[in-house]
Amino acid sequence: MIRAAVAKVWGPSVSKEIESRMPDCTKCRRPGFEEARVTWGCDRPAQDAVFSATCAYCAGAGCEECEQTGNKLHKQCPSAVIAQDSAISLDVRTLLEAYRQHDAHGILPAPGALLDQSASYVAAVGIIDEERGHWEKLRSDHHRQKMERSTTKNQAKAGR
Repeated sequence: MIRAAVAKVWGPSVSKEIESRMPDCTKCRRPGFEEARVTWGCDRPAQDAVFSATCAYCAGAGCEECEQTGNKLHKQCPSAVIAQDSAISLDVRTLLEAYRQHDAHGILPAPGALLDQSASYVAAVGIIDEERGHWEKLRSDHHRQKMERSTTKNQAKAGR
């Protein structure tokens, strides 16, 4: 569920930047977007993958569960995954807010340093960082490929 929450928070901006589709709750809840709700798996699993996340079983190393890719494909919108258990959903939102405060302002949820935080918070920070890394890798891979295509194109023009 933490991975889905990270996808919901960081996924849309990365997806927009890399020109990929990602569920957008501001659109799918409007009348006339029923087809998007089916495509994005808002109410039930979609036919195709909606987003990917680092495989929770192997932490990206590659295993049978993720077919050696290190990524797990999800067929539901991140919001739908998070909403499956409303009590946990609230905990995940609180966790992400604590993470954002720490990331942006250096404020930890409890007084003291990192080792004074709960073990669950410290573990969750590792998962969130790992998953943010997944989204940042998608972004950097896209930019690298775009630059390589541009270089190849320029070399082809120069060779004419």
